[in-house]
Amino acid sequence: MTSFHGPAESGVSRAGPDGPVWVIALYGDFDMDVLDGVEDATATALRSFDGPVVFDLNQVAFCDSALLNLLLHTARRRPTALVGAGTFVLRLLDVTGAHRVLPVHPDLPAARTALTASGDGSRPA
Repeated sequence: MTSFHGPAESGVSRAGPDGPVWVIALYGDFDMDVLDGVEDATATALRSFDGPVVFDLNQVAFCDSALLNLLLHTARRRPTALVGAGTFVLRLLDVTGAHRVLPVHPDLPAARTALTASGDGSRPA
């Protein structure tokens, strides 16, 4: 897996294939000023991998609409799921209705199973 680090307080701790999914693990607080690493990691995933993308948010305490928009943009291009979303992120997803597009799973194995249940990496019905 590749590491894409932004400022010391936030960034991408790992990014790369994990079986049939590409995992992008984030840490810290995210707003539009600290998205470069996430944008780079996401672009790499979309360019070099055909399967679903999972964003691991276990270490994310805060994100604003900038990260949410990036996640939604990714979901328009590829089956996408989130794992480890904390209370703040869950509230943002609920208030904006994004939870209908960005499924949240308790852990990576659950996300992997849900995203690959159909056998072709497409979103389950």
